Amino acid sequence: MIKSHSYIFLFLAVMSFMLWNCGGSKTADGAMDSVVLPDSLPDSAWDVPEEDTVPPLLELPDTESQLTYMRTSGNWDKYREGILPQMAEDAPEYCEKILQAEGKRFIVVDKAKMKLFLYTPYGEVDKSYGIACAKNYGTKHKKGDSRTTEGIFKVKGVFDSTEWLFTDDNGYTSPKKGQYGPRFIRLNIPYIGIHGTGSPGSIGRRCSHGCIRVTNPNILELVKYVEEGMPVIISPGPRDMAVNESEGTKVLSVATEPGSSRARPGRWIESKAEEPKQEDLPVVDPETTEPSGISSGEPAAPTETAAPEPKEEVAAPASVETEHIETEQ
Repeated sequence: MIKSHSYIFLFLAVMSFMLWNCGGSKTADGAMDSVVLPDSLPDSAWDVPEEDTVPPLLELPDTESQLTYMRTSGNWDKYREGILPQMAEDAPEYCEKILQAEGKRFIVVDKAKMKLFLYTPYGEVDKSYGIACAKNYGTKHKKGDSRTTEGIFKVKGVFDSTEWLFTDDNGYTSPKKGQYGPRFIRLNIPYIGIHGTGSPGSIGRRCSHGCIRVTNPNILELVKYVEEGMPVIISPGPRDMAVNESEGTKVLSVATEPGSSRARPGRWIESKAEEPKQEDLPVVDPETTEPSGISSGEPAAPTETAAPEPKEEVAAPASVETEHIETEQ
């Protein structure tokens, strides 16, 4: 009987010990630590995290290295049908940045042809749209000079501009909405953006304070392909290059179609006929008179970005996360 009780006591002691171990240990305040069995962990807990590293940018500083890269990429058939081989010859600084943005489409705004071109990553034309840009020739130097900045930039974001209002140089804010169209593509430069317009008749003209306008249907199509970081080249026309050179400023131009080149300094002399004379171009005053063919309500060209210089300040609604974008339209 005693032996039987001893077995029972031993069994209970062992079970108590096992239960104490499996139940977890107590902390100093008496709370019980939870015990999580390995097979109860989520699958993600077993994943080995990838190293958070940014791949180094391609180093392709000159024409030869860029052409070699394209020829040995396995996509030479695509590259040679596009504008990048010519860009490598004329503007290797630009071409390197396009190639570094691997897989991204890019945009070229051609101020000579008054067109915006959307390209595949290989430099093949995908879409093209007519534009309006600044009334004055040459690249922008300061706020209020009514010029469109030239060079290579990146997309910083796309904003819903449907409710934005236009403010003129005198501080008057027009109550009329829609002057920036339904979308505004912000670039990483002050005062300049790409947007729609309330005056589709202005397309093809030099009439804004700096921004690049396309029609509303075109901006809605374009933003479907736009992503943050996308390269954007704003290429001067021949008369822009003449003004830049007279002011001691050098801005490269790029060919927007395969087989053509007008990117080298002085080439504007050979192709003056590409652009209409400035005196023949109407100047749009959004709040007063407009040339025939231009509907009313077009803002006097706002510029984009948060720096001070716009001919117009964009009053974006509180629901839009912008950094007080000022534009010159």
